Amino acid sequence: MKLIVGTRSPGKTREIRELFAGLPFDVAFPADRLLQPLPEEADLERSTSYVENAVSKARYYGTRSGMPAVAETCDGVILREPRGTAGFGYDPLFYSEELHMTFGEAPPAAKHRVSHRGRAFRALIEVLLRRMSNVQ
Repeated sequence: MKLIVGTRSPGKTREIRELFAGLPFDVAFPADRLLQPLPEEADLERSTSYVENAVSKARYYGTRSGMPAVAETCDGVILREPRGTAGFGYDPLFYSEELHMTFGEAPPAAKHRVSHRGRAFRALIEVLLRRMSNVQ
């Protein structure tokens, strides 16, 4: 099954590839499909909600690529001062109440276990695997 993930973030790309590693999916990103950035991409995350931004990105990249698409945008508790050096982007500022530390302090496996991205993509993988087994 082919799927495009609507993000150009190198950090998100790396994490999502790790989540799909060893699974029977052809997971691609805009650069993998040679989708060059266009000016209208600047408007994809202008909504007032994270969900609307994610839907906007998924629709946009799905239409451009002709593939089923998924996208996500993060939310969480943001600290005033960074803690830790792991991860990417805002990870040192995102505090996980489950881990009692920032994602910048957490080992990657722990971050993937509790992060919204890890949870969302594990749920998606479960649904896709069920659908694939029903088709075969």
